[in-house]
Amino acid sequence: MNLGKSIKGSLIKSEYANKIEIEVPMSRFTKSLLMPIMCILLSSSAICAEQSELTITELAQDHFNFSCVQLEIVGVCFWLKCSLLTCSVEYSVLNSHFSPDLFVESRRSDSHSAGILSSIQHQPAKQIGKTLLGVEQGQGSKTASLQKKAKSSLQFTDVSITGSADIIMTDMIFNQMFNATGTFEWCDSKVTPFYPYFNSLLDLEWRLGLYEMLASVGNTDRKIEDNTNPAPITWGKIYPRTGHIIGDDPYRTSAVNVHKGADFITSDDHQWPHLYSAPPSDPNEIVGRGYGHVKESSDKAGKWQLNHPRERGNSCYIFPDPEAKLNSISSSNGNYIWTLWRKYNCCRREGQTFLYKIEFEDD
Repeated sequence: MNLGKSIKGSLIKSEYANKIEIEVPMSRFTKSLLMPIMCILLSSSAICAEQSELTITELAQDHFNFSCVQLEIVGVCFWLKCSLLTCSVEYSVLNSHFSPDLFVESRRSDSHSAGILSSIQHQPAKQIGKTLLGVEQGQGSKTASLQKKAKSSLQFTDVSITGSADIIMTDMIFNQMFNATGTFEWCDSKVTPFYPYFNSLLDLEWRLGLYEMLASVGNTDRKIEDNTNPAPITWGKIYPRTGHIIGDDPYRTSAVNVHKGADFITSDDHQWPHLYSAPPSDPNEIVGRGYGHVKESSDKAGKWQLNHPRERGNSCYIFPDPEAKLNSISSSNGNYIWTLWRKYNCCRREGQTFLYKIEFEDD
């Protein structure tokens, strides 16, 4: 922690602290009731392995990765603690960490899904999209044909973003680990497991991009670009935020497209005319706060973990991934799955009333 960082204090009214318990949408008691269901899903995931290349068990193994959690001390919270006769001011550490909130898949073709979460939702979404919007999944080039081409080509991928299947179990286990320290607090995720926050099969703008073409005029500088080489390598532009992209590397183009989806579902306001449900970001700065908008080349709001193919599950990173050389990460069916780890901060309760906090600011 940089001691030279500037410090800001924020005073929060005491009556705001009294709302803490009722603002949490899913209590720990509720999570404990849902835990047996998660155990059944984990035990049955081997049965689903024939239909999906990534099981919930493998996903859970990836999510119990402390290097991705990236625990940091970001400030101090102060509390008023009163007994029958006396009152005292106590303090607790304000810490930040990442949580494996969202399961994100890029699908290049109409092959079977690589993940069990997408497999569950794929057929209903596909049928609804075909019936109501008249759209079919997978308009992009096949992976094998892309790798044979020397020049860039126009590709298309569908993207789905779902609440992580194991987020309840992840919260409970990390809660126990953090509580055992007596110092740090795990900020419970607010996402709902299996909930479909976005599926491009139901989003006509993902294919047409009529409004996105207009929005691109003011966002021409937004792109994912690797500047580690003498000559920068552009993976792709964020705008227009549609499934169409020009490129010759399936991994890189898929990465750009999943980032497009994350970009608008985590925006502060609704990104019309896209059809999606924004994942919750808790405004309660005491219990936990999500940092909101996921942006390229920054880990202030989130970072990515590749779950399929299973080559980079041991680490988390932001795009562009410096280790992803051209055509170095290939998928047999052209589909890729990531977990989007979102950032939270919170502090351990040490009294009945929250007084204020001192938060270290980045330079």
